[in-house]
Amino acid sequence: MYLRAKHLQGTKIHATDGKLGQLHSVYFEDRDWKVRYFLVDTGGHMGGRLVLISPYAMDSVNSRRGEIRLDLTTAQVETSPPMDAALPVSRQMEARMVQHYGWPAYWSSYPTAAGLPIPPAEAGRPTNTETVPPSAAEDSGLRSSDEIIGYGIHARDGEIGYVEDIFCETMNWHVRFLLVDTRRFLPGGRNVILPVGIINGLSWQDGTVDVASWRKEIKEAPQLPDDGHIDTSVLSSVRDHYEAVRRL
Repeated sequence: MYLRAKHLQGTKIHATDGKLGQLHSVYFEDRDWKVRYFLVDTGGHMGGRLVLISPYAMDSVNSRRGEIRLDLTTAQVETSPPMDAALPVSRQMEARMVQHYGWPAYWSSYPTAAGLPIPPAEAGRPTNTETVPPSAAEDSGLRSSDEIIGYGIHARDGEIGYVEDIFCETMNWHVRFLLVDTRRFLPGGRNVILPVGIINGLSWQDGTVDVASWRKEIKEAPQLPDDGHIDTSVLSSVRDHYEAVRRL
Protein backbone atom coordinates (compact mmCIF):
# COMPACT_ATOMS: atom_id res chain seq x y z
CA MET A 1 0.00 0.00 0.00
CA TYR A 2 1.21 3.49 -0.89
CA LEU A 3 0.15 6.44 1.23
CA ARG A 4 0.76 10.14 0.68
CA ALA A 5 2.51 12.00 3.47
CA LYS A 6 -0.12 14.74 3.34
CA HIS A 7 -2.85 12.15 3.80
CA LEU A 8 -0.98 10.58 6.71
CA GLN A 9 -1.10 13.90 8.52
CA GLY A 10 -3.81 13.80 11.14
CA THR A 11 -3.84 9.99 11.35
CA LYS A 12 -4.89 8.98 14.86
CA ILE A 13 -2.14 7.21 16.81
CA HIS A 14 -3.12 4.64 19.45
CA ALA A 15 -0.93 3.00 22.09
CA THR A 16 -1.87 -0.38 23.55
CA ASP A 17 -3.68 1.35 26.41
CA GLY A 18 -5.10 4.52 24.92
CA LYS A 19 -4.83 7.40 22.49
CA LEU A 20 -1.51 9.14 21.89
CA GLY A 21 -2.31 11.88 19.41
CA GLN A 22 -2.04 12.51 15.68
CA LEU A 23 0.66 11.95 13.09
CA HIS A 24 2.28 15.22 12.11
CA SER A 25 4.97 14.32 9.55
CA VAL A 26 7.34 11.63 8.29
CA TYR A 27 11.12 11.56 8.74
CA PHE A 28 13.08 9.66 6.10
CA GLU A 29 16.77 9.05 5.47
CA ASP A 30 18.15 10.92 2.47
CA ARG A 31 20.66 8.18 1.62
CA ASP A 32 18.15 5.41 0.88
CA TRP A 33 14.67 6.99 1.32
CA LYS A 34 13.90 4.71 4.25
CA VAL A 35 11.24 6.03 6.63
CA ARG A 36 12.82 6.07 10.08
CA TYR A 37 10.34 7.95 12.26
CA PHE A 38 6.91 9.49 12.49
CA LEU A 39 6.54 12.78 14.31
CA VAL A 40 3.48 12.51 16.54
CA ASP A 41 1.72 15.47 18.11
CA THR A 42 0.33 14.26 21.43
CA GLY A 43 -2.00 17.26 21.73
CA GLY A 44 -3.65 17.37 25.13
CA HIS A 45 -2.72 13.80 26.01
CA MET A 46 0.83 14.61 27.14
CA GLY A 47 0.84 18.35 27.37
CA GLY A 48 1.21 18.83 23.63
CA ARG A 49 4.57 17.09 23.35
CA LEU A 50 6.04 16.14 19.99
CA VAL A 51 7.49 12.62 19.98
CA LEU A 52 9.29 10.43 17.46
CA ILE A 53 7.94 6.93 16.83
CA SER A 54 9.81 4.33 14.76
CA PRO A 55 8.10 1.99 12.26
CA TYR A 56 9.48 -0.78 14.51
CA ALA A 57 6.69 0.16 16.91
CA MET A 58 3.93 -0.15 14.30
CA ASP A 59 1.38 -2.86 15.02
CA SER A 60 -1.21 -2.04 12.34
CA VAL A 61 -2.19 0.66 9.85
CA ASN A 62 -5.83 1.25 8.89
CA SER A 63 -5.87 3.91 6.19
CA ARG A 64 -9.65 3.80 5.78
CA ARG A 65 -10.24 4.62 9.43
CA GLY A 66 -7.23 6.89 9.58
CA GLU A 67 -5.65 4.98 12.46
CA ILE A 68 -2.24 3.58 13.36
CA ARG A 69 -1.84 1.26 16.34
CA LEU A 70 1.46 0.85 18.16
CA ASP A 71 2.86 -1.89 20.38
CA LEU A 72 3.91 0.77 22.91
CA THR A 73 2.20 1.89 26.09
CA THR A 74 1.37 5.50 26.80
CA ALA A 75 3.84 5.41 29.71
CA GLN A 76 6.67 4.37 27.39
CA VAL A 77 5.97 7.30 25.10
CA GLU A 78 5.40 9.75 27.94
CA THR A 79 8.84 9.03 29.39
CA SER A 80 10.63 9.12 26.02
CA PRO A 81 13.44 11.64 25.41
CA PRO A 82 12.19 15.12 24.42
CA MET A 83 12.73 16.49 20.93
CA ASP A 84 12.62 19.85 19.18
CA ALA A 85 10.90 19.69 15.79
CA ALA A 86 12.61 22.96 14.81
CA LEU A 87 16.02 21.24 14.90
CA PRO A 88 17.38 18.44 12.68
CA VAL A 89 17.25 14.98 14.22
CA SER A 90 20.80 14.31 15.41
CA ARG A 91 22.40 10.91 15.83
CA GLN A 92 22.68 11.69 19.52
CA MET A 93 18.92 12.14 19.76
CA GLU A 94 18.39 8.87 17.90
CA ALA A 95 20.78 7.04 20.23
CA ARG A 96 18.74 8.20 23.21
CA MET A 97 15.55 6.97 21.54
CA VAL A 98 17.13 3.57 20.88
CA GLN A 99 18.25 3.31 24.48
CA HIS A 100 14.79 4.21 25.74
CA TYR A 101 12.72 1.91 23.54
CA GLY A 102 15.19 -0.88 22.78
CA TRP A 103 14.86 -0.37 19.02
CA PRO A 104 17.65 -1.56 16.68
CA ALA A 105 20.32 1.05 15.95
CA TYR A 106 19.92 0.92 12.17
CA TRP A 107 22.95 3.18 11.64
CA SER A 108 25.35 0.86 13.53
CA SER A 109 26.79 -0.53 10.28
CA TYR A 110 27.28 2.87 8.66
CA PRO A 111 30.89 4.07 8.36
CA THR A 112 31.89 7.07 10.46
CA ALA A 113 34.39 9.74 9.57
CA ALA A 114 37.10 7.40 10.85
CA GLY A 115 35.81 4.60 8.64
CA LEU A 116 34.49 2.51 11.52
CA PRO A 117 30.88 1.54 12.25
CA ILE A 118 29.02 3.37 14.99
CA PRO A 119 28.53 1.04 17.97
CA PRO A 120 24.84 0.20 18.51
CA ALA A 121 23.21 1.51 21.66
CA GLU A 122 22.44 -1.11 24.28
CA ALA A 123 18.73 -1.78 24.61
CA GLY A 124 17.31 -0.99 28.00
CA ARG A 125 20.23 1.16 29.16
CA PRO A 126 19.03 4.24 31.08
CA THR A 127 18.95 7.48 29.14
CA ASN A 128 22.18 9.33 29.89
CA THR A 129 24.11 11.69 27.65
CA GLU A 130 27.39 10.19 28.90
CA THR A 131 26.50 6.79 27.42
CA VAL A 132 26.05 8.18 23.90
CA PRO A 133 29.20 7.69 21.79
CA PRO A 134 30.74 10.98 20.57
CA SER A 135 30.24 9.96 16.92
CA ALA A 136 26.49 9.77 17.53
CA ALA A 137 26.20 13.55 17.75
CA GLU A 138 26.62 13.94 13.98
CA ASP A 139 23.79 14.83 11.62
CA SER A 140 21.70 11.74 11.00
CA GLY A 141 20.69 12.70 7.47
CA LEU A 142 17.01 12.49 8.39
CA ARG A 143 14.65 14.90 6.67
CA SER A 144 11.02 15.74 7.21
CA SER A 145 8.28 15.27 4.63
CA ASP A 146 7.25 18.84 5.42
CA GLU A 147 10.70 19.99 4.38
CA ILE A 148 10.89 18.35 0.95
CA ILE A 149 7.40 19.39 -0.16
CA GLY A 150 7.83 22.46 -2.34
CA TYR A 151 11.36 21.60 -3.49
CA GLY A 152 12.11 22.32 -7.14
CA ILE A 153 12.61 19.44 -9.58
CA HIS A 154 15.72 19.89 -11.75
CA ALA A 155 15.87 17.65 -14.81
CA ARG A 156 18.95 17.32 -17.02
CA ASP A 157 17.81 20.21 -19.18
CA GLY A 158 16.25 22.52 -16.61
CA GLU A 159 13.48 22.95 -14.07
CA ILE A 160 10.26 21.04 -14.60
CA GLY A 161 8.16 21.35 -11.45
CA TYR A 162 8.13 21.05 -7.69
CA VAL A 163 7.43 18.37 -5.10
CA GLU A 164 3.74 18.27 -4.28
CA ASP A 165 3.94 15.23 -1.99
CA ILE A 166 5.74 11.95 -1.30
CA PHE A 167 4.38 8.40 -1.40
CA CYS A 168 5.34 6.00 1.38
CA GLU A 169 5.13 2.24 0.89
CA THR A 170 3.76 0.77 4.11
CA MET A 171 5.08 -2.79 3.94
CA ASN A 172 8.72 -1.80 4.52
CA TRP A 173 8.17 1.92 5.08
CA HIS A 174 10.16 3.44 2.24
CA VAL A 175 9.51 6.59 0.26
CA ARG A 176 9.04 5.19 -3.26
CA PHE A 177 7.67 8.07 -5.32
CA LEU A 178 7.43 11.83 -5.48
CA LEU A 179 4.31 13.53 -6.74
CA VAL A 180 5.51 16.34 -9.01
CA ASP A 181 3.43 19.36 -10.00
CA THR A 182 4.56 20.61 -13.43
CA ARG A 183 1.91 23.29 -13.90
CA ARG A 184 4.19 26.22 -13.07
CA PHE A 185 6.60 25.31 -15.85
CA LEU A 186 4.53 23.69 -18.58
CA PRO A 187 1.32 24.89 -20.24
CA GLY A 188 -1.34 22.33 -19.42
CA GLY A 189 0.98 20.71 -16.89
CA ARG A 190 -0.23 18.09 -14.43
CA ASN A 191 0.74 16.10 -11.36
CA VAL A 192 3.00 13.23 -12.40
CA ILE A 193 4.63 10.33 -10.56
CA LEU A 194 8.41 10.25 -10.24
CA PRO A 195 10.23 7.22 -8.76
CA VAL A 196 12.99 8.01 -6.27
CA GLY A 197 15.26 5.59 -8.16
CA ILE A 198 15.97 8.24 -10.81
CA ILE A 199 16.93 10.92 -8.29
CA ASN A 200 20.63 11.84 -8.31
CA GLY A 201 20.49 13.76 -5.08
CA LEU A 202 18.86 16.42 -2.93
CA SER A 203 20.15 19.87 -2.08
CA TRP A 204 18.72 20.84 1.27
CA GLN A 205 20.49 24.19 1.06
CA ASP A 206 19.01 25.09 -2.34
CA GLY A 207 15.72 23.27 -1.88
CA THR A 208 16.06 21.24 -5.08
CA VAL A 209 15.85 17.64 -6.31
CA ASP A 210 18.30 16.66 -9.07
CA VAL A 211 16.78 14.08 -11.42
CA ALA A 212 18.52 11.86 -14.00
CA SER A 213 15.83 12.44 -16.59
CA TRP A 214 14.82 14.98 -19.23
CA ARG A 215 12.00 17.49 -18.91
CA LYS A 216 10.07 15.82 -21.72
CA GLU A 217 10.26 12.43 -20.02
CA ILE A 218 8.93 13.84 -16.77
CA LYS A 219 6.28 15.83 -18.59
CA GLU A 220 4.98 12.64 -20.23
CA ALA A 221 5.20 10.52 -17.08
CA PRO A 222 2.09 8.76 -15.75
CA GLN A 223 -0.09 11.07 -13.74
CA LEU A 224 -1.80 10.33 -10.47
CA PRO A 225 -5.27 8.79 -11.00
CA ASP A 226 -8.31 10.76 -9.92
CA ASP A 227 -8.82 8.47 -6.92
CA GLY A 228 -5.30 9.32 -5.71
CA HIS A 229 -4.22 5.68 -5.34
CA ILE A 230 -1.18 3.91 -6.73
CA ASP A 231 -2.21 0.36 -7.64
CA THR A 232 -0.55 -2.39 -9.68
CA SER A 233 -1.62 -0.91 -13.01
CA VAL A 234 -0.18 2.48 -12.08
CA LEU A 235 3.04 0.83 -10.91
CA SER A 236 3.33 -0.99 -14.24
CA SER A 237 2.85 2.18 -16.24
CA VAL A 238 5.43 4.04 -14.15
CA ARG A 239 7.97 1.22 -14.54
CA ASP A 240 7.38 1.02 -18.29
CA HIS A 241 7.78 4.76 -18.69
CA TYR A 242 11.04 5.04 -16.76
CA GLU A 243 12.47 1.65 -17.73
CA ALA A 244 15.24 3.14 -19.87
CA VAL A 245 16.29 5.62 -17.17
CA ARG A 246 17.12 3.71 -14.02
CA ARG A 247 15.83 1.03 -11.69
CA LEU A 248 12.65 1.78 -9.73
